[in-house]
Amino acid sequence: MSSPSAIDGAVGDRARRRLLSDASGYMAATYASQILAFGIGLLTKALLGPTDLGLWTLLLSVLSFLNLLELGVIQAANKEISYALSKGDDEAAQRYKRTQFTFITLTALVGTIAVAGYAYLHTGPDGPLSVGLLAIAVLLPFYQIHLGQVTVFWANQKFAATSLLIIFETLLAGSVGLFLIWYGGLAGQVASFVIILFAKLGVLAWQARDVPRLHIAFGWDANALRHLLRLGLPLQIINLSNVLKLSGTVFLIAHYFDAEAVGIYAFALSVQNFVYWTPNAFSIVMFPRFQELYAKSNDEAAALRSYLTKPVIGLAFFLLPLLITTSYFFVSVLIEYALPAYRASIDVLAVMLLGTYFLSLEHMPGQLLTTANRLWQRVGLSAVNVGLVAICLAVAISFQWGLVGVVAGLSFANASMFLISFIYAHAVAGARQADQWLVVKLIAAFLYSVAVVCAIEYLLPASHGPWLDALLLTIAKWLLGLGMMFPLFAFAERQLGLVKTFRNVLVDRLGARR
Repeated sequence: MSSPSAIDGAVGDRARRRLLSDASGYMAATYASQILAFGIGLLTKALLGPTDLGLWTLLLSVLSFLNLLELGVIQAANKEISYALSKGDDEAAQRYKRTQFTFITLTALVGTIAVAGYAYLHTGPDGPLSVGLLAIAVLLPFYQIHLGQVTVFWANQKFAATSLLIIFETLLAGSVGLFLIWYGGLAGQVASFVIILFAKLGVLAWQARDVPRLHIAFGWDANALRHLLRLGLPLQIINLSNVLKLSGTVFLIAHYFDAEAVGIYAFALSVQNFVYWTPNAFSIVMFPRFQELYAKSNDEAAALRSYLTKPVIGLAFFLLPLLITTSYFFVSVLIEYALPAYRASIDVLAVMLLGTYFLSLEHMPGQLLTTANRLWQRVGLSAVNVGLVAICLAVAISFQWGLVGVVAGLSFANASMFLISFIYAHAVAGARQADQWLVVKLIAAFLYSVAVVCAIEYLLPASHGPWLDALLLTIAKWLLGLGMMFPLFAFAERQLGLVKTFRNVLVDRLGARR
């Protein structure tokens, strides 16, 4: 049996450079896509308006719930295909892949029939909501197949292909998508979603044409299905808790407020996603590495310790302070001068962005526990999370604290849940004495970031004069914020040596091109 110290040696300079090479490529595509998508999203929101944006958000929330029909098989396939390939068992990987595609297509067809029947009988054949529900129902099988194939690419560590797909999707949304929304409003948004989905399916099929491992294929293996369901059920329960937090909050706001409030919340959520999806992209690259290292270490959870702590340090002390500071200062000015219809979202956005800090750190503890097969323990943690969210939202609504109170309640629940999950995952990985104060350091980094932002806002209040003056003031506040965040950046560099590692990655890539 391998010792933890020997296993930790595997996560050395070469492995770190390979990881950062993949991660930097995928995250660069995500960055470029998110920046473009953010600008496209602003135009989309301006064209739709808060009400139609609220209806579209409701349709996407319905789609999120329908995704649960696959019972976690997609997530389980991602885990098992990665693990099988790490063990050199290509036959098992193919069985899991074929069974995945067959099962998710069949369950999606059930969802199609149910939603189409509901839309026709309960909302009538006409009206934007009915048409949108019918479109979602018809698209569901294709949407699930698309998710399944992306998962197959990830499990095979084909991140360059999915990076291109991200850019392609964004460019389509910024050209064909915007034209259709300008021409048809909400109906144009639905049509854009349809076109982009089938275009993505075509691009993935083209990229997989010479690689049988990546092909969409159908088959039935009862043993493989039982294994995937056994793993997938707890994973889907965990996913359900996330859907309840996000989509459930949308339905709650629609019930207690109105469609315009949903649109305001959706706008703030889109800015939060700009921050959130960067750590999410990194976690996508990390997950097959978790499986690979776990397989090579004879299934020792202690081998994963570095993959838990080091990414969390990099995110908490470097990337998140940078992203949150940038988004906090610039988006408010953008709303004030370019999108005044969404001015009510500024206060909501401020609370949501600060709450994004802990939300964005949740991936690594979850991936470690999933890899180490602590699935039902994660279910228990998810149940606690849902309970915390329910209590916080109930308090916010009963005291009539409005959207700001709802978002603050979500942020508090997410922060509490991350800390609980991280402490447990740390214990599973055999926390060392030197790591015991890491949780305290994470909380201190968050409080320091909040103090910096609040202090700058207090000392340099927003300008309501000409837009150029407001922009210059915002740039000054942003630069001041980055300067004050330097102690966090220095800590991350001292712990991880990011500058040296990225320089080595850059040298490797330039050398490969020559």
